[in-house]
Amino acid sequence: HLIIFKERAIFALTGEGPNDLGQQDDYRTPYLITADAGCSDPNSLVNNPNGVMFKSSKGIYMLKRNFTLQYIGDSVEAYNDETINSATLHPTLNQIRLITNSGMALVYDYYCNRWSTYTNMRGLDSIAFRDSYYFIKANGLVMRETINSYLDNGQFIKMRIKSAWLQIGGVQGFERFYKMLLLGTYHSAHRLKVSLAYNFNKYYQQ
Repeated sequence: HLIIFKERAIFALTGEGPNDLGQQDDYRTPYLITADAGCSDPNSLVNNPNGVMFKSSKGIYMLKRNFTLQYIGDSVEAYNDETINSATLHPTLNQIRLITNSGMALVYDYYCNRWSTYTNMRGLDSIAFRDSYYFIKANGLVMRETINSYLDNGQFIKMRIKSAWLQIGGVQGFERFYKMLLLGTYHSAHRLKVSLAYNFNKYYQQ
């Protein structure tokens, strides 16, 4: 199948095409997959085990292998105005990395169906080569990712994890926490900071 993306539509072309003499051409007229969404940013197109990911004017979609559309960009709708510089399937992780024009990288884990963001990947383009991930910066510096190394060109990069609001359906929605436990795997020396917000306030009280 040849998938043809327009800005607001997607078509598919089937067939093996003609032979060396231009005969036995079995290409058919492209048929419409959907007129609901198309690809507005060609640099966002990336093939992956689940199908083809692309950015439309309405957000990020996945064209699945059964030719159905799945909207997967609900968690990163805040970045819909970003321009995608490159989209690369990580060769050893279950990740698709989208480098944006602002320097923010959107990372999609297609196994867990989860999004995260990287702030240290200000690149113009990226590529997967020999099981390694590379991206190039505006100054021409080429960066290669080294698995199990937690420094970025000699600099430490902080990791931040933010959970959703915890809502427990109790008596009149009342809830109280007395103890919280964190479970993780130790990799290297670090300092752990935990901040708490409650009552749906946007700032942290503790």
